[in-house]
This record gives sequence, C-alpha cells and structure tokens, in this order.
Amino acid sequence: MRYINITALIIFLLWGCTTVNEPEDNTFYDIVNSNFLNFTDTIAYKTGSFFLVPGDSIVSSISGGQKINVLIDTVIHDSKVLATSIVSSLKENNLSAFESLISGNKQNMLQALDVKKINQTGRYNLKPSGTVEKVDSSYAGQIIISRPYMATDKAIFFITIKASVKSGKTNAYFLSEKNNNWEVLNKLEVERW
Repeated sequence: MRYINITALIIFLLWGCTTVNEPEDNTFYDIVNSNFLNFTDTIAYKTGSFFLVPGDSIVSSISGGQKINVLIDTVIHDSKVLATSIVSSLKENNLSAFESLISGNKQNMLQALDVKKINQTGRYNLKPSGTVEKVDSSYAGQIIISRPYMATDKAIFFITIKASVKSGKTNAYFLSEKNNNWEVLNKLEVERW
C-alpha cells in the first residue's frame, strides 16, 4: 500500500510539473505567431534572401505565391548576455518599463522550439535546422530565437536573422499585450555582422 501511495505521489508531481509552464508556452507561441513577419521582415519575398549583398539586384526568381524556405533553430538559446547588453539603452529609448523583466530574471524557460506551433509565417516555409542536410540558395536564411523575458503584459524577444555566417543581425523586440494582442512597441538592434 505504501508503494502505491508513493507511486501515486510521484505521478502526481510529474504531471504537475509538465503542466505548470503550458500557459507561458502558449503565450510564447501567441507572440511569435502574431509578430512573425515583424520579426523577420518580408524583403526575402522580393530578393530570396534576408539581406541584400552589395551589387545584387532586387529582382528575384521568387514568384508571387511561392513559399520561401527558411531554416529555424529549434534550440532556444540563452539570452542573458544579450539582455545585459541592452540594459543601458532602455532608459535612453523610453523603455524603462521593461527593465524589471531583465533585473527580475523573468526568462521564459522553454528549451526547444516546436516548429509545428509556428503557423502564421506568411510565405515562409520553416525547416528545422537539424533536419536539413544541405543549405543552398533556395533558403532565404536562418532564424534563431533566444530565450525571451516575459510577464503577463510585456515581453522582450531576441531574434537573430541571418543570411549566412557573414551577414546577420540580432534585434531586441519590446512587446506589450493589449486586448489579447501582442504588439511590438519598439526594437533595438543588439548586433549586426
């Protein structure tokens, strides 16, 4: 009888641990879906790449409704270094309200990205980076989402967009929730290469 009670307790604890973060994870995917094109831009619709290389023409072989392949990293990267680098810019850009997210370490602890839950991608066709054997010119680039800082009504997302190892940028997006809709209030460029 004692073993049954212990087993029941363990099952109850495990079940409780797996469901605690579901609302936070749902909010994460709500934000990504409602702002995906804000995070990525649509320049690749015209050029086939996230970044123009000097001398390249804007004319592309991408036709009107054609899907554009994009790699997406399924590992959620740590963002503590990125967050630390923007703290001094928050006051300068009237974003002091977001400082408490970083100082209070309000990081979302999602470890892996479920690409199937990202479904509002416009003409982008997301391919998990671990499933692609060869990256060729049919890919516009890669998206990396670092661990966001989130509260019930505001969030900071760090999104890296790169076309190659030599061209990319990381932006911090400051979002606010209003009437169940997450809107980008501002963005800061964290790094560019």
